[in-house]
Amino acid sequence: MRRTVLAAMAAVSLGAGLMASAPASAQASEVVPMNGKTFGYQDASTGTFHPAQLVAPDVTAALSTGTITATLTIKLASAFPAGFKIVCSSALVGQSVNTLVDTFTSFEESTSSVATVSGTTATCTVRTPYAWALPAASSTVSNFVTGTYEVNVYNAGTALPGLLRSSSGQYLHLKTIPAAGTVTTVPVSVTL
Repeated sequence: MRRTVLAAMAAVSLGAGLMASAPASAQASEVVPMNGKTFGYQDASTGTFHPAQLVAPDVTAALSTGTITATLTIKLASAFPAGFKIVCSSALVGQSVNTLVDTFTSFEESTSSVATVSGTTATCTVRTPYAWALPAASSTVSNFVTGTYEVNVYNAGTALPGLLRSSSGQYLHLKTIPAAGTVTTVPVSVTL
């Protein structure tokens, strides 16, 4: 019985000793700050970088609405297994940069659709509607729209399900926002 009591006291002492050393080691740990990205623009004439401040959209700004349609023609240069599916997607970014007060406003929209395959060609139409409250363009405010596409080929069969091929890139860069209600159609050629 005496051995049991001594063993219990030794276990409690050892546990207390380990617990006392844990805070000391935790205090010695170093906190390393994470480096984040700084958004902004570089003045082409002076080379000076101006960091931008993200601001909430101006609710009094007129709403820019419309649709950008990417019509993708996909040349199938690779052999794919029976039952494969092609999914096309488009992402739009509408941005406004105010160089006077170093701020920017940004909106993003994305959509996708399934392509129709005929022989060695596939076609896909991706319609991306948008509604953005961007400030009016001026000598100090620049608005622009960029669009990127992604085409993914998936194996729909049971043998090897998953992504087979992929292609992506930029298909659009407008330095002005299209007029309200405009449908802008952009042809895109892709080879997989």
